[in-house]
Amino acid sequence: MKSTFIFLFSTTILSSLLAQNQIKYTNPVKLDTTINSICDETSPVISRDGKMMFFTRSFCDKNIGGIYSGQDIYVSKMNNDGNWTSAQKCIGLVSNRFESAPVAISPDGKKLYVTNTVASDSKSATFGLSIMDIAADGSLSNPKEVKIKDFELKKNTFIGFHLSKSGDKMFISRFAKDSTDLEDIFISKLDETGNWSQPFNLGKDINTASFESSPYLADDDSTLYFSTSGRSDGKGDGDIYVSKRLDNSWTKWSAPINIGSNINTAGFDGYFTPVSPEEYYLVSGNNNDTNGEIYKTKKIRNENTLLVNLIDKKSSKPLDVATVTCFDLKSKKLLNTSVAQNGIAKISIPLEAQKYYLVSHAPGFVSMEENFNVPNMMINKDTAVAMAMSPIEVGQKIQLNHIFFERSKANLLEESFVELGLLTEVLTENPNMEILVSGHTDGRGMPKANQKLSEARVKSVVEYLQTKGIDSKRLKYKGFGSSQPVATNATDEGRAKNRRVEFTILK
Repeated sequence: MKSTFIFLFSTTILSSLLAQNQIKYTNPVKLDTTINSICDETSPVISRDGKMMFFTRSFCDKNIGGIYSGQDIYVSKMNNDGNWTSAQKCIGLVSNRFESAPVAISPDGKKLYVTNTVASDSKSATFGLSIMDIAADGSLSNPKEVKIKDFELKKNTFIGFHLSKSGDKMFISRFAKDSTDLEDIFISKLDETGNWSQPFNLGKDINTASFESSPYLADDDSTLYFSTSGRSDGKGDGDIYVSKRLDNSWTKWSAPINIGSNINTAGFDGYFTPVSPEEYYLVSGNNNDTNGEIYKTKKIRNENTLLVNLIDKKSSKPLDVATVTCFDLKSKKLLNTSVAQNGIAKISIPLEAQKYYLVSHAPGFVSMEENFNVPNMMINKDTAVAMAMSPIEVGQKIQLNHIFFERSKANLLEESFVELGLLTEVLTENPNMEILVSGHTDGRGMPKANQKLSEARVKSVVEYLQTKGIDSKRLKYKGFGSSQPVATNATDEGRAKNRRVEFTILK
């Protein structure tokens, strides 16, 4: 594994490059009449095992309160043949003449979050959120209010919720005093005491002057799907878009990408819900449907998923603050980026590229780089790699793997300037840092000549840094020749490892 530093891309450049790697989906197929009807079906929520689906049905004469009063929650279970059974109204206190909709299933699969706070007598409901017990047959009971700090809404407005897979992040689409205009998407976080924080706006990268609704955060804790009518490339009343979280503030996102004209229609499209890594459900009110209907689509597999395990090299603990970015080794094109969750970042890698390199960045740590080839990955299979990141602190020794010289000389080659530029940035950003640059050769040749060559080469490195404005007082150098090998000198591979330039943080 190789270590190097990497500069941070601006969000504008990153968003532009991410747009080049858009995932494609098959044409949506409408679910059959066990789920869809002449009524309006929306808000599908799928259990983690994919065996149970809750959704809402509106404008239905079989609903409590009649066709024009409220909406009911329905449930369907998948049979042994892999088909959905005929949907039934949920038995329980949630089905009444007030509007309720399923939001998410708890991480343990035992509870369902539903919109609105339903009183135990089933005769009253208010804006808000409830959680209910799920029985084996899909019936619901024991509603309890979910309280969110300083939660405020405008009456008679639309509201939507989504719970992350981890169960500690709640996304809310709503009108509010800090909305840009219509509904915006907000996030509330579960604190250590089990209370939900005051929701805050995801920001202008996501929200527009029009509406944003039906948010869904993918299992990578980074990819957000949502519907909006506020973007210039929209196809209809509301289109599904996807965006990537760029940092841990939850307010910086890549430019949202329309997921495709074969998915989005002239009507409203939303509730994009992953059922599996390859299959998705969505709601569409396309040209042929008066009301919303539930459809399914599949990802057209043109990529592998790389699972990057990020750990603190010193403590061996997982790193949650790390960001991993993947580049094409030949073109240097950015392919994808991901923020780690529980020490694991999921990176989607296009199959057509042949060689890649990964870079990881975390505040206070030395960034890591790893190169790999397609033959080292199992095609159409997810692959795992590990990256151990060293903390930036006195005594740490970091190897620079892309410093090249003319054969048997100390003249730097042009290929070295990218990495030296990155090292210059690190020193500039840390103005009190002092380093020792050390040079090493392989074991061929005379020891005295090797020491002299290694000293001349690291002197060239230091002189380059000085030309970029780094004070010479912060830079020391020393050549060790062949006296400190890290591998055997009996093989070409071993000798290549021994020829290296390193720097050690002195202050």
